[in-house]
Amino acid sequence: MLNYLRQFQKERQLRKELLALDQEAAKNLESYYVMFQINRLRDFKLDAWQRIKANKEINFEEPVLKYTAAIESYQQALKGFRDFENWYTSDEKNKTRENGLALHQKQEEAKARFKPLEGILKSAVQGIAKELKMRGWGKG
Repeated sequence: MLNYLRQFQKERQLRKELLALDQEAAKNLESYYVMFQINRLRDFKLDAWQRIKANKEINFEEPVLKYTAAIESYQQALKGFRDFENWYTSDEKNKTRENGLALHQKQEEAKARFKPLEGILKSAVQGIAKELKMRGWGKG
């Protein structure tokens, strides 16, 4: 009986984490469209992924793993751009032609990593939905 309760709690926690990941990925896709429309780069959320990624119960398929790697790569490029931009604007001595070109290059790198995210995000949302459906927790 005790094992049954532990297994039930484990399954319930896994379901909760997978549903959170599903919502997070859907929200990130929505955020992508907003960023695309307003032409402004912002951060994505990966909190649910951070909580669930070490779970050995789930073998995530390639679209989900590609999604998280692409988002982390984009976030890293965006952080590099923002950090350099803050340094660049912090002092007049930093505002040289070379630094301006480097700033522009970092911004272009972040934009380049942002562009392919739509397809990656869509595939991840579908992959997570597939995992949920396979476990009987899906939406349809």
